[in-house]
Amino acid sequence: MFEFEIRKTTYEIVSLDDKNEAELKQKLEYLYSIYLFEEYSTEILSAIDQIVLLLSFSDSNKSALIAEDMHHYVWHLIGPKEVPLTKNSKNNLYQILGILETIGTFSAEFDKNNKVIGNLLNSIYYLSDIAIRYNLKDFAKTLLGNIAEIKEKCKIDMEGHNDFKKSIEYINVFIAEFEGKIKTEKPTWSDLITT
Repeated sequence: MFEFEIRKTTYEIVSLDDKNEAELKQKLEYLYSIYLFEEYSTEILSAIDQIVLLLSFSDSNKSALIAEDMHHYVWHLIGPKEVPLTKNSKNNLYQILGILETIGTFSAEFDKNNKVIGNLLNSIYYLSDIAIRYNLKDFAKTLLGNIAEIKEKCKIDMEGHNDFKKSIEYINVFIAEFEGKIKTEKPTWSDLITT
């Protein structure tokens, strides 16, 4: 039953008007409630992953709100002593990172929306903290690679998008801060540092 509700809700998200932010938030909160009470994270993330490409080209509000919402599915990963990392949680981290990469690369190249990139970076910050807390070097490497790709896509066809340079600056700040954390907290990860 919940699998049907999850798919139905994600399809409803696709059909919503991009400007209908209140209803979109309600749908995302409904999915999050299913996650909280029924623990269907894999199904929810898979359903979102299936629709995110459709939204990334032109539905900026939907993409921004989904990007902002993604880290909520791993909020419980506060540290390995308190909450051990399960295989499912690790898979969710990678799936969330993939969703954010899709949103980021398409928004960066085609939509040039600062809100989308800003919300995406908020979730990425949270994921980067999890990578350090749980000693997930391969995940951190993938995360940095995805951000580098998004940054390159941001630079494509910048004509008429001068305000979008803010997003490139925000990405540079994130990279510098994350690499700074790596230097101080995970010095054995020095091969990940590009600056």
